[in-house]
Amino acid sequence: MPTVTYNVYEEEKGYQPKVTVNECGLTSGKMPTESFEKKSGKREIIGIVFCCFVAVGIAAISALHFESQRRWDREHTDLEEKYHRLEEKRILMEENTMNETLQLRNFIEMIKREAHNDTLQWRNQTELMKIEARTEALQLRGYVEQVKREARDDTLQLRNDTELIKNEVRAERDKTALAIKSMNESIRFRILELNADISVAVLSQDNQNSYINLILVKLLGWEKSEYVVYKYFRQAVNYGTARSRCAGYLGGRLAATALRDPKVVSNIISKGYTGTFHSRISKPWIGYDDSSTEGTWRWSDGGEMNLETTVWSPNQPDDSNGEDCGHIWYADQGKLQLNDDECDSANYYICEVDK
Repeated sequence: MPTVTYNVYEEEKGYQPKVTVNECGLTSGKMPTESFEKKSGKREIIGIVFCCFVAVGIAAISALHFESQRRWDREHTDLEEKYHRLEEKRILMEENTMNETLQLRNFIEMIKREAHNDTLQWRNQTELMKIEARTEALQLRGYVEQVKREARDDTLQLRNDTELIKNEVRAERDKTALAIKSMNESIRFRILELNADISVAVLSQDNQNSYINLILVKLLGWEKSEYVVYKYFRQAVNYGTARSRCAGYLGGRLAATALRDPKVVSNIISKGYTGTFHSRISKPWIGYDDSSTEGTWRWSDGGEMNLETTVWSPNQPDDSNGEDCGHIWYADQGKLQLNDDECDSANYYICEVDK
């Protein structure tokens, strides 16, 4: 409690600072006797109470301080324990790190050794491959040389074969020349016979057609029918060329009259003049076309179709791509099946000449 100075009232002088009260309730100075005694007792009680409160506060503060000190000590102890644990962990981690570092170094060293071994092995394999490549190159060179030698040998053999073929051709040519010479002799003999036949024909009947028929049939191999002589030509030409060639045989024409004769048709079928199914050019031209008027088919001799010997094949004529010329397509049930074709196509043909 701080020191307090009280003013004492005096009648003559008024209030004067006479009395001082310290922190323990002691007074000094002069105070009026009655009033001071009354007031002093109260102040002592207040001072005592105040000191009690102060003592209690000091005790409470001491207790709080002691409790805080204990709490701080516990926390300090916990922190020290945590520090020691962390330190142990740090040491353990350092040891583990050192061990792992050592293992890593060992692993790196092992990888280096393996890489070195692989490099050596790769170098050895490379050298081995180089050696094999050189060996294969040498073998290839040897093979090439062998091929060259075989090629030279084959060339020599080919030359020898060529000379042999030339000799055979010369021999065949000489043989053919002898055969032609012999044939010429035979032809001369046949001509003599033909002259004799012609003389007989001229003497027996004054008929030019008989003379023509003798030439075509006996000399050129044409075949006879009741009204015409005819022949199958194995030469692939277009329709116009075939017609011109037929006309060159003493005014002949592409076959028409002969195709109305059942005997001629039977002979054509039996000798295979209708050709084969897979050989298009073997289908012979005949004298039947609509070149003059589209859709109007006419025979070269001006006659009519004999349905007993010749008919159109199914769905023909179809005039596909401007087909205006007729030819024999195939035979069926003793009849010739006809088809229209492009006049520029190349086919065999049959000619006829009136007797």
